[in-house]
Amino acid sequence: MKLSYDWLNDFVELKSIPMETILDKINTSVCEIDSAEENMPHLRSIVAVKVESIEKHPDADRLSVCIVSDGKKKLTVVTAATGLEKEDLLPLALPGTTLNGQQIKVNVLKGIESFGMFCSEKDLGFSEDNSNVFRMDKLSKLGSDLLTLFALNDIILTIDNKSITHRPDLWSHFGFARELSAQLRLPLKFNPFDSVFSFELKEDISVIENQNAHSYFASLIKNVRISASDFKIKSRLERCGIRSINNVVDVSNYVMLEMGQPTHFFDRKKFRNIRIEVSFAKEKEKISLLDGSEKELNERILLIRNEGQPVAIAGIMGGSESSVSESTDELVLESAVFKREDIRKSSKETGIRSEAAMRYEKGLDSHSSLPVIARSLLLLKENGCENISATAPVGFDNASGKKFQISTTFSFICRKIGKQIQNNDILDILSRLGFSTDSKDDSLVITVPRFRHNYDITIPEDIVEEIGRTIGYKEVEQSALASVLSPPISNERRLLERRLKSFFSMNLRYSEVYNYSFASDSDVKFENDGKEPVSIVNTMPVEYRFLRNSMYPSIFRNVATNADRFELIRIFELGRVYRGTKKGDLPNERKYFVFAFAPNRKQNDLRILFEDDFLKSRNEMENLFRFLNIQKYELKNEDIPYFHPNCSLTFSCNGKRIAEIGFLHPKWMDAYGIKKRLIVGQIDFEELYQTYVLEKSKKYFKPPSMYPQDQIDVSVLMNESDETNSFGELVKKSDIPEFEAIWVNDIYRGVNLGENKKSVTYRISLLTYEKTFTQDRVKKINSDIIELGKKHNFQIR
Repeated sequence: MKLSYDWLNDFVELKSIPMETILDKINTSVCEIDSAEENMPHLRSIVAVKVESIEKHPDADRLSVCIVSDGKKKLTVVTAATGLEKEDLLPLALPGTTLNGQQIKVNVLKGIESFGMFCSEKDLGFSEDNSNVFRMDKLSKLGSDLLTLFALNDIILTIDNKSITHRPDLWSHFGFARELSAQLRLPLKFNPFDSVFSFELKEDISVIENQNAHSYFASLIKNVRISASDFKIKSRLERCGIRSINNVVDVSNYVMLEMGQPTHFFDRKKFRNIRIEVSFAKEKEKISLLDGSEKELNERILLIRNEGQPVAIAGIMGGSESSVSESTDELVLESAVFKREDIRKSSKETGIRSEAAMRYEKGLDSHSSLPVIARSLLLLKENGCENISATAPVGFDNASGKKFQISTTFSFICRKIGKQIQNNDILDILSRLGFSTDSKDDSLVITVPRFRHNYDITIPEDIVEEIGRTIGYKEVEQSALASVLSPPISNERRLLERRLKSFFSMNLRYSEVYNYSFASDSDVKFENDGKEPVSIVNTMPVEYRFLRNSMYPSIFRNVATNADRFELIRIFELGRVYRGTKKGDLPNERKYFVFAFAPNRKQNDLRILFEDDFLKSRNEMENLFRFLNIQKYELKNEDIPYFHPNCSLTFSCNGKRIAEIGFLHPKWMDAYGIKKRLIVGQIDFEELYQTYVLEKSKKYFKPPSMYPQDQIDVSVLMNESDETNSFGELVKKSDIPEFEAIWVNDIYRGVNLGENKKSVTYRISLLTYEKTFTQDRVKKINSDIIELGKKHNFQIR
């Protein structure tokens, strides 16, 4: 938004205060200023001169040589302008002036020096007319610069719109001047809302009252004459970025910039009778607008109708069929305040964001619509319509009796600001800002002025802000916050999540993935528990119409997508599954941790490589349990339908299954397009958490031995279908005092072993706290283990 410093001085005397002080106060107490620039600075070096003689250039038919005077000295100007006469008063751009991006210099044209250039209205910036040199009034003082001559000395303030979006009262010159009057302790010189006009015309017009507008008033005006605007009005509009059209339309724009209240003029003779109503459009209804466009409307767009016919989109733009033209001699003046929600919808639907719409959507005060009519009529009289007469405004104000009060205390205001302020100072600030107050002891009842009470000042904290910004926040001393610092409550579930993710990502080099919780028809059949899956209403896309009841399908798709891009895939995801319950109940949510490991193995690789991969994954799971201090758990080979037969394990603790791993069944590999063997597993997070809480504090520390460890290897011949952990569990339960641990070190298959046979080599770690192992003792332990195996029908090799 642009504001004219000269225009602001119509309402408050700002020229007595340095500009730096004004700008600083605006920036610290009102809003943010983007820039403050001098208006038309090029006019300082364009002066009024009188033509004393004109002669044809001796060497150029299209050029003339003029001798001009600025009242003190004479200058020679060579020009191509036509129609110039002796005694004409013309604007001369002196050497050094910059016009249209080019600097005027002393030029030699066909052998004659030229000391400047005559200017057209376009060169001066007055209009787009570039047809001829601009003629000035004969009374213009010679030698005066045009900035002074036309009273164009001004500074244009550019305000950041977003910093006043909550302040509709600041979207006008008077509203901004009223704010500066309060902040700088300056009296107001003139209030346009107090304008008085004598309404003498008697004509029958009507406005239908309804709730589609906060207020709406109309007045009939006669004896109108369409002409160009007065230079002052025209200049002020153009300084603020609005193009001058004619004296009637310019008054409407002028009032909007001056008072913040949009108005609109209709051509009276284009109405049969005047019966105005505010109502919403009908579907597919059309209207032609002032900008030449035709809009197809819908039921969300608010219209102004006369006798049922649309004549304007309310608060946005007028219709072309009722627009003011050169032949207009009677007007209907509209002044209204519409609901900001309706204007925003209309603006969005039509794609039009006019100056009026920007002000309406901030939430204007309904009270302003009536006094604006008197001010508009007075300006019309000053702007070429001296003989107008008008009817008294007809209409309604649905919020005429609205009054808003806020109760608070002086101590509350001081405590919130952080500075002790005298009660009288608070009352003085509120009074300057337009608030009425009633106080007793510490209590304070504040009546909010009409121009602030709609959406701006509504709670006691808003009053605190008004006091704080007026005294200046830099006046409030900084102080440390007084608060009690206490450690946050430990969230064990969140800590366990972090430990899980940290172990897989840092120790095992897995990457985390995130998937949506949506599932297709085939996905919900993967881990079917017999219950109806949880469906989604209005799902998009339709094929993912369920919430997932298993996390496996999501991670299968991740593997299939990335299999061709990476040789080795290690990914995991922590998320929720949603399983159906009884009809009408909420779904049962349960959290799982799922991981997938796709080694760089093809289908025709040796079988032993797959076993190595599986043993590696099993050891990683055992390391995870040790990492979480879960030392006692059971391994079991269970028949799980989505795993390859005899290629899966479950991990249980205290009789509850916590985790599972296994090779994915070829059926599901084909279903999800997975070409590499895939080891997958999942951890029931809730079961793991319950076990973790019980086990995390237990101590399993063993002091280090002073004596060296020893190891022995035992090979056992087994059937292919035998579980490898059976012999290990037998050794663990033996009464060998030096036993520490046992694990599978190697598995061998060969023709010499026989069909469907395997040789499993176990490595047994021994530890003593009493003395160094002797060869005899190691042999004795080895013999005991062999005898133990034979006793339980194990074939020792």
